[in-house]
Amino acid sequence: MNGKRKKWKRAAALILGVLILLAASVLLTASGMIQKGRRSLEEPGAYLEEAVQPFPDGAQISLDGEQYEYRDGLINILCLGIDGRGKAEENTEVGFGPRADCIVLAVVDTKANTLTLLNISRDTVTPIRWFDSRGKEIGLYDYQLGLQYTMGDGLGTSCEMMEEAVSRMLGGIPIHGYCAVYWGAVSALQEVTGPVTVTIPEELRELDLYHFLEGGEVELTPEQAQIFVQGRDIGQTGSNETRMLRQQEYMQAMYQKIKEKLKRNPFYIFSMEKAVEEYLVTDLEKEEILALAWQAAGTSGEELSMITVPGETVDTMFQDEFHVDQEGLSEILEELFYEKK
Repeated sequence: MNGKRKKWKRAAALILGVLILLAASVLLTASGMIQKGRRSLEEPGAYLEEAVQPFPDGAQISLDGEQYEYRDGLINILCLGIDGRGKAEENTEVGFGPRADCIVLAVVDTKANTLTLLNISRDTVTPIRWFDSRGKEIGLYDYQLGLQYTMGDGLGTSCEMMEEAVSRMLGGIPIHGYCAVYWGAVSALQEVTGPVTVTIPEELRELDLYHFLEGGEVELTPEQAQIFVQGRDIGQTGSNETRMLRQQEYMQAMYQKIKEKLKRNPFYIFSMEKAVEEYLVTDLEKEEILALAWQAAGTSGEELSMITVPGETVDTMFQDEFHVDQEGLSEILEELFYEKK
C-alpha cells in the first residue's frame, strides 16, 4: 500500500512539474511577444511614406507663446467603423465605396498606464486627398473626413489615407497603426463576448420601434447591437452626433467586459480577432495586438476615458458639416500629446 502511495506521489509530482514548466513556457512566450510588439509599435505607420506635402511636424508645437514637445511613451491606434454591410472587400470605384462612419483615435500612454479614446466626427471638414472619377489624384480639398476612406481601395490603402488625414488634422501627431471593422463585426464580436447592457434613448426608439420596443436599460442582442451603433436619421441635422453618443456608450460597456477577460487571459484577444476576421482590416501584427491587449488589461481606472473633438454641425445644401473648434482642439492636443519643454 505504501509503495503504491509513493508511486502516486511521484507521478503527481511529475505531472505538477510538467504543468509548471508548460505554464512558464507560455508566460515566457507571451512576454517575448509583448516586448517585441511594444518595440514594433514605437514606429509610425506606413502612411508617412505617401503623405502629401507639406505635412505638419508634430514633434513640437507652440501654444500661447510657449513651446511644447511631443511626449514619449504614447502609442496611437486609429480605430474605424466602416459603413459597408458585408465583409471587408476591395473597392474598385474611387469615391463610391464605403466610408468611415466611426473615427476614434485610441491613445495608449504606456508610462501613465492609461487609455484615452479621442472621438472625431465623420462629418469633420478637414483637408483630405481627393481623386477624380478616373482615379487620378487632384490634391487636398476640404471635405468630410469620413469620405477619405472612399478614395482608397476599401482596405489598407483607405486606412493609410485616413491615418494621414487624421494626423494632419491633429497637427502631425504620429499614428502607429490602424484597425478598421465593417459594421458586421459588431454583431459577430458580441456573439463571442456576450451581450452588453445600454440605455435606449428615445430618438433610437422613434427611429426603429421594431427592434427597440422598450426604452430604459436593455441587454442588447447581436442584431440590436449593430443597429445601436450604426442607426441614425439621415434627414435630421446633427444625427451623427447623437449616434456618436450611443457608440461611446456601447464602447464603454464593451470595454468593461473585454478588460476583465483580458486580465484573466490576454490571449483572448485572438479569439476576438478570429470572430471578426472577415470584417477586419488592420496592419497590426500578432505581437502588436497582444502587446496592446496586455496594456489595455492593465490600464488604471474602471471606465474608459473619452474625449470628443469639439465643434458644431452646420446644415448645408448637400450634407452636414462639422466645423472644429480649433481653440478647444488645441487644448485637447496639449493635454493628450504634449508637455512643456
